[in-house]
Amino acid sequence: MSDPGIVWAAGQFPTMGGQTRSNVAAVDGATALATGWNPNANGIVRTMLQGPTGITLGGDFTTIGGQPRNHVACVDDNTGAPNGWNPDAAGPVLTLAGYGGTIFAGGGFGKMSNYAHAFFAGIGDGVVTAVGEEQSTPAARAVSAAPNPSGGHTTFRFALPRREA
Repeated sequence: MSDPGIVWAAGQFPTMGGQTRSNVAAVDGATALATGWNPNANGIVRTMLQGPTGITLGGDFTTIGGQPRNHVACVDDNTGAPNGWNPDAAGPVLTLAGYGGTIFAGGGFGKMSNYAHAFFAGIGDGVVTAVGEEQSTPAARAVSAAPNPSGGHTTFRFALPRREA
């Protein structure tokens, strides 16, 4: 990701560049051989994001380098070893993005760091941040149609409540 001579690969595969690499690998672009970087994920790696503290992986895995990491992990960008960051997603992570020191994850999870956030969460320093629960809005109470009875076309008018500032 930071080295232009390296090809980073994530997915579902047992080998890459002539070496055993489970689902995530770095391959030297000049030789097509796997580098020593080996996170060894036990399930599909669907997304990768390089950050200041390493490379964050997201997917269907439950271990990285033999250590428990449910669906999201940060690994050393030189060795692939997982660091201490463990947000523990309760379901697959399908996409990652970073902004302002927070990593945003989207996917099929219902909890992140034991905090209920379905499908989307912001994570900073291993805890969920920056994402609030949406308040449900009441359903529209009335819908009118004109003209009634209809002829060649009908117009439906309804109003949705606006969020107060």
